Parts: sequence; C-alpha cells; structure tokens
Amino acid sequence: MQGIMLGLQFLPPRHSSRWVGALALTLVLAIGGCASANKRYQQGSELEQQGRYIEAARKYIDALKKDGDHPQARARLRAVGPRAVDSFLENAQLAAASGRVADAADSYLRLDEFFAALAGVGEPIPRPSDYADQRRTMFDEAIGALIDDGRASEEAGAWYAAKRAYNRADRYFPDPGQVDLLIDGLVSTYLGWSEADLDMGRYRSALEHADQAFSLAGDPDSEAGRTALELRATAIDLGTIVVAVAPLWRTDDAARFLPEGFLTALNDELELEAWSDPPMFIAVMDPLLVRRALRDLRYHSTLMTVPEATRLSREVGADVVVTGDIEIFTVTERDVREEVRNATTRAGKPVSYLRRWGTLDYRMRLHYAVVDPLSQRAVRERTIEVRESGRFERAVYQGDWTNLDLTRNERRWFEADRQLEFTLAIEEELLGEAVLEFGERVYRDLLNRVR
Repeated sequence: MQGIMLGLQFLPPRHSSRWVGALALTLVLAIGGCASANKRYQQGSELEQQGRYIEAARKYIDALKKDGDHPQARARLRAVGPRAVDSFLENAQLAAASGRVADAADSYLRLDEFFAALAGVGEPIPRPSDYADQRRTMFDEAIGALIDDGRASEEAGAWYAAKRAYNRADRYFPDPGQVDLLIDGLVSTYLGWSEADLDMGRYRSALEHADQAFSLAGDPDSEAGRTALELRATAIDLGTIVVAVAPLWRTDDAARFLPEGFLTALNDELELEAWSDPPMFIAVMDPLLVRRALRDLRYHSTLMTVPEATRLSREVGADVVVTGDIEIFTVTERDVREEVRNATTRAGKPVSYLRRWGTLDYRMRLHYAVVDPLSQRAVRERTIEVRESGRFERAVYQGDWTNLDLTRNERRWFEADRQLEFTLAIEEELLGEAVLEFGERVYRDLLNRVR
C-alpha cells in the first residue's frame, strides 16, 4: 500500500487525480473481496469444527469464489471435501433405509451439484468407483416408487398429489421406457382431474386439465387424445355464458355535449370490434336480434332498468344482460391563447377578428351493469372513464368572414372542415380507447362468473 501511494507522487499533475480515483476504487473492491472471503472462511471453519462438513465445504467454496487465491480456504476445502462427499452418501443411505427413496435420490442430485461446484473453483474430487451405478440404481428406485405413489393418488382422486409425484420422478433422468410411463400417468391424471372438475361444475379448470392431457397425449386419434377433446368440448359447452348486450344510451346531461353521431358510432364499433370476438366461455348474441327484441319490448332509445333487462334476457334466452349508458360527456378548452388580427374587407374597409388556439379536452364516463335474470339484480356495476386531448385553432369574426381579404392560411382558421378535422381526430382516439376499455372490462366481469 505504501509503495502504491509513493508511486502516485510521481504521476503528472493532470493525470494524478484520475489515476488516484481509479486505484482507490480498485483497492476498495480488493479489500472488500478479501474481507468477504475471510468471513466465509471463518464461517466454514466454525461449521467444520461442528462436524457439519457439507455446509463447511460450501462456505469454503464461496470464499474461493470471492478470492481464488485464499490459501486457507483452499487447504481446508481439500481436507473437508471428501468428508462432505461421505456425508452426502450417508444421507442417501439413511433416507433409502427408511423408505424415502426419492429423498435419497435428491441427495445424489445435490452431490452432483457439489462436484460441479468443486470443479468450478479448481478443486475437483474423484467420484467413488461405483458412484454411477449407485446413483442410477437409486434414481430407478425413486422413479418406480413415485410412479406407484402417482397411481395410488389417482385412485384416491388426489390429482395434485399424483401430478406432483410424476413430475418429481422426471427429475431423476428417466430412461425412454420410464418416460412413457410418466407421460401415461400424467395423461391419466389430467383426464381424471378434468372429469372431476366437470362433475363439480368447474368448467374453466376442466378445460385447462383436458388441454394439458391432450398436449401430452399428442395423437388426437389415440384413445386419450379423443377423450381429452371430448372433455374439452363438454367443458366449453356447459360453461359458456350466453350474453345479450344492449346498445349503450346516454343521460340527458351527456347529450348536451355529445357530438352528433358519436353514440351510434360507439355502438357500431363495439359490435364490430368487441362483441364480435368474445373470449372462450362467452357467447355474445347477435346484436340485431337484441335490438329487435328491444323494439318489441318498447325499450329502444331509453335507459334500461334491471327489471327491463331481466325481461329482455327472458325474451332472447340470454343468461345475463349487459346494459349501460354514457353518464358524462364534456368538451372543454384549456391553455387558450388569443390574438386580435387586423384585416380588410374586399371593399377595402379595415376590420379585425379574433384568432384562438389551445387544447381541447374530451372526457367521457361510461356506466354499465351486468344483470342476472335469475336473481333479478345487477351482479356487477362499474364506471369507466376515458379522456383524450388534442389541439384546436380557430378564428372568430362578427360578420361574414368570406367577405374578408385573407391569405390562404388565414382562411383555414375560419373553414368549418378544418375545425372538424381537429375534433374528429380527438373523437376517433376517444372512441377507440372507449371500445377497448369497455370490452375488456365487460369480458373480465363475465369470465368471473364462469366457474
């Protein structure tokens, strides 16, 4: 350390601060690494004195990972490593003797990791001469025992336990014949699980387990594959909810600011984008049939009540009805700037007009309810708020602006088509966001009703 600091005195002034900082950082990291390695060495030494050789060896390995030149850690690892290997093997023998062959196989897996860790720090230990045979024998015994456990769990209807047993057996490097047995066990488990789900009305879970069985069975023409497909179709058929979605309406407050044609466009887009592509387990009725039923019931162009939604569901045979409206719709200006501009009429008379520009803020709040005809109540009610903003620019003149002598650019401030471009752009964004948000929220609520 002293030699380094003396050497720094002879660095050129313009470089010395940079080099001092770099060397200081290097020294800090080196000192920190040594301290960390020493700490792990001390921990390993304490564990070794307690006869906990596996844990001690791991601490020495950790020390060498921090400082590969740590002589004490390397020396102790060489001494304690073989004892740790013996401990692993003893643990395996004790577990096997007590009938816990899977735990015994796990000891061999951990021992494999230990051998790899030793090699990683440059201290490989030769494996016992019969290690490979002992390891394979234990793995085979564990696989056989776990297959038996899986089958017993299947017979008891303990599907998760069966799945866990077969999956655990897969850790022990099964041979091709054992792989086939494990796959057959898992397929059988998932098929039985799916059937049990159907019996209990858990249709989404039944579908999931049928799909898992089919993916493992592989062949749709096999008996297992055909059974999985049949279970899948049954789960979808029994679990699907038929939904009648009534067109959105609007409150009187919302109608004051609602752009002409916006409500129609919103309902059209919902039919085209949201209701035409429902998720699995949701069947949306043809909107045309729903609108026809609404006309027959004299419910068109009005806010629907829960009793009216219940009547609609019975009229069209729907399991639930979704009805809603636009509660709030506002358009406000902000950050508005103005300037008075001078002009002349075509007759040469001097006049002035006002140019205004800023930001338009659109805010829309939708309300909807999911009505259950059996309980005759709204089982879910939500509000969704969407906002969109965009710029605007316009000119205001008390008379007929077409009589003014204006440049082409100035005339654009007055043109109605130009003003419509600003508002239509914002309304299109608002429409798209509302359709996406509304569709996602409704489907989420409906899927929560599928067991």
